[in-house]
Amino acid sequence: MNIGDLVKMKYEMWWKVYNRKADYISTHALVIDRARNAIKLLHADGRIKSGLVDQWEVVSTCEK
Repeated sequence: MNIGDLVKMKYEMWWKVYNRKADYISTHALVIDRARNAIKLLHADGRIKSGLVDQWEVVSTCEK
């Protein structure tokens, strides 16, 4: 997972996140920063949130 990749939250996270309505995100997001196992994501509605790499899966990679 690299900066510029399009990602979506893994379906299994619906069962693992603490507050399902607030913490589970069904839309795609763009990776804007990464540091070890943490990522910063830009969502379609303009929000920027952070998360863990193992909670997300890559949909499309950014070719350089």
